[in-house]
Amino acid sequence: YNDWIPSLLKNSSPIPLSLKEEEVNLELLEQERKATRENQLHQYDQYTRKWVGIVAKMNNKMAGKANLVRKKLLSDLNNNKKDKQQQQLDSSSSNDDIMTIEV
Repeated sequence: YNDWIPSLLKNSSPIPLSLKEEEVNLELLEQERKATRENQLHQYDQYTRKWVGIVAKMNNKMAGKANLVRKKLLSDLNNNKKDKQQQQLDSSSSNDDIMTIEV
């Protein structure tokens, strides 16, 4: 066993010192993120609709109020995500400004 290990190491291809980073397609990345966000909102919508259904079975008079809460929750989640996106855009543009000033 000891004889084949050195020969294997000697005859094997060299290990690369660094791996080249793959180029990131920002447009594709943003499309994937958008699909994920939309999917999460869809999942929340489906879950909260089930919740409204349970409330309706327990107390039909409260179903309308539960549905309003569901709509408000989804609206707030959607608006919060949009706000975070805008903050990220604002911070990236301010970083560009800083870099421009430093150059």
